[in-house]
Amino acid sequence: MRVIVMLKPTNKYGTKMEYSKFRKYLSQEGFLLVQSEVYIKTVSSRKSANRQITKMRHCVPTTGRVLVYKITENQFHSIQYIVGKPSNQENIVGANGIVQI
Repeated sequence: MRVIVMLKPTNKYGTKMEYSKFRKYLSQEGFLLVQSEVYIKTVSSRKSANRQITKMRHCVPTTGRVLVYKITENQFHSIQYIVGKPSNQENIVGANGIVQI
């Protein structure tokens, strides 16, 4: 299962600092930046995804929008690239949550 977080900050005063803290929180929690303002993390189950989202609610900025999606591995693998190719990281990791060297 994957948890995808999409951010849409606003230009209100104080927003930049709040979103900087939230981005730092996401990276500390193991989310990877896959595109501008889009973070993704692989979790083991729906229960883990729900726990991650509940934990995230305490750090969310007060302005703008934060969208969270939970998708299964099959749904994730049905994503199609219309322009461009999968990154090297996406090719290596694929459906695995852990990279084995």
